[in-house]
Amino acid sequence: MKDAEILNILSRYSDKAKIGLAMPAVTLDTIIKNREFCATDDCGCYGKYCSCPPLCGTPEERLDVLAHYSKSAIVPILFHADYRNREQMKNCTKTLQDKCREMVLELRKAGLECLGFADDGCRYCERCAALDGKPCRFPDMQIQSVSGNGIQMMDYLKASGLENVFEEGRIEMYAVIVYN
Repeated sequence: MKDAEILNILSRYSDKAKIGLAMPAVTLDTIIKNREFCATDDCGCYGKYCSCPPLCGTPEERLDVLAHYSKSAIVPILFHADYRNREQMKNCTKTLQDKCREMVLELRKAGLECLGFADDGCRYCERCAALDGKPCRFPDMQIQSVSGNGIQMMDYLKASGLENVFEEGRIEMYAVIVYN
């Protein structure tokens, strides 16, 4: 799939989408560091989603998955929300994941091998199979946790020439898609 085709699909979701980027600088150390933060369960997802630690696989397994891909795209999506309002933020992350899933499915349909990442645990299912001690029922629909995979988003944005936009009442969130 050509870059122009990828950009055409992603531009339907954001006019600031960037493609052909270097992969996020994920190492065993960044995964471990991020997972220490995940373990505080500030987002309420730790151990509750197949896409989040510790259920998403070992740090070594995640490194192996990421090593399979060679390029990345960042798709910024702007929301009108108060970052201090937990309910609004939960709705924003759900919408971000839904959009990321749509992008991934469209890209796959066009023949691109790819995987999507966003904030929080995957919210595809009403109740994640992880809560019942079972594997993901819909792995092709799963959106992986950015943090649980060791992606340090602020560093990655900076390395990719993007800035995190912050204005009162508005928040920019990012879908990350890795591909070949």
